[in-house]
Amino acid sequence: MNPSELDIFAIGHCCVDLIYQVDAFLSDDGKTSSVATDIQAGGPAANAVVAAARLGARTAFAGQIGRDVFGDLVRYAFETEHVSFYPQYSTSQSRVASCIVHSTSGARQVYASTLPDATADFALRELIESCKVLLLDGHEAVNALPAAHAARSAGKRTVLGLGSFRAASMAFLPLCETVVISENFARSLAQNADDEWIPRSLERLKQHGMKYAIVTVGANGSIGFDGENIFRVPAVHIKAVDTTGAGDAYLGAIAYAHLHDWPLPKMMKFATFIAAEKCQRLGGRKGLPTQQIFSSPRFATFMR
Repeated sequence: MNPSELDIFAIGHCCVDLIYQVDAFLSDDGKTSSVATDIQAGGPAANAVVAAARLGARTAFAGQIGRDVFGDLVRYAFETEHVSFYPQYSTSQSRVASCIVHSTSGARQVYASTLPDATADFALRELIESCKVLLLDGHEAVNALPAAHAARSAGKRTVLGLGSFRAASMAFLPLCETVVISENFARSLAQNADDEWIPRSLERLKQHGMKYAIVTVGANGSIGFDGENIFRVPAVHIKAVDTTGAGDAYLGAIAYAHLHDWPLPKMMKFATFIAAEKCQRLGGRKGLPTQQIFSSPRFATFMR
């Protein structure tokens, strides 16, 4: 892809998900049979950029993989989704996550491996300067943090998604236009603050100067703040097959919405619908909708 044609450039975590659907989680030492299994490429920013690509955005991704069969799978998955991939090769094995999904509730447990920190890749600057939106997940900070600084200097829009709380992620907040955080991150940010954790976390986010702050709260939808008004968007009522990657789908849809300059409530509503669609299939990738969703009567009705 010609960098000048790039809509969204993402830097972050990519991995392979080994997915097992079970009727009951094990609480202790034991063994159980899965009712369904799958292998999919995954990772927060990786899933998010694929979500945007399926919706029609021209996308690219940079992240770490190993020189192994899992790295090959990650590369092939990006190629299949028409996402230009800029790998940085680690001397270690590619990241692998075991995702255990409850067959009734769609809840999941994830056991993930890690990689050593990446080294700085200055060749990414052209992509940063040419894209319309920079998408980050707080991982690969050695490249992602300088990218956020470069994007801000170039007047680019940066969208950040944060799941589990890590103190190092706080350095990204002043550099981003829009920040989407999980309930886990929000409660940590608000220092749990009892019933006030949502407004407290939104207030703390906005102190860092971003334009939009959003907290996703699973089955309870999402809450957004534009500095003046708080917007609440309920979740779509569905029978969830698997919630793995729902936040990633939401993040990718928010990044896509930035390409169209939608107001915050419309962005949140759109992202809510895309995340719900994802949850109706096993894994973080297979359920991500394509551009055909825009002609769906269900989509039109929901977006009214």
